[in-house]
Amino acid sequence: VGCGNCSSRFCRDCLARVYRDESRRHQQHKCPMCRVEYEQMVPDRALNHDLNNGPTLPCRYDGCPEQALALSMIAEHEKRCEHVPMRCRYAPYGCSWTGKRG
Repeated sequence: VGCGNCSSRFCRDCLARVYRDESRRHQQHKCPMCRVEYEQMVPDRALNHDLNNGPTLPCRYDGCPEQALALSMIAEHEKRCEHVPMRCRYAPYGCSWTGKRG
């Protein structure tokens, strides 16, 4: 997200924290970079477009057939990828087994 004036990019949580802090101090909301006042955070449409339509990467886990994952889909893929190495749920109790999720 950003202020809508400059090209600086911020994660939503950080800019929201700055916004809240300025509100508590009864100050005008200003961009941390360009210092221009803003009313609300503006989604970074260019970054969103790049993440969805930009370069692709293969899954990083050996044996996975996925070879063209959009950057925005990598985290979701890794949640369900059958080739992610896993430890036994009893590893804290001494089990040393490891294997694939699938």
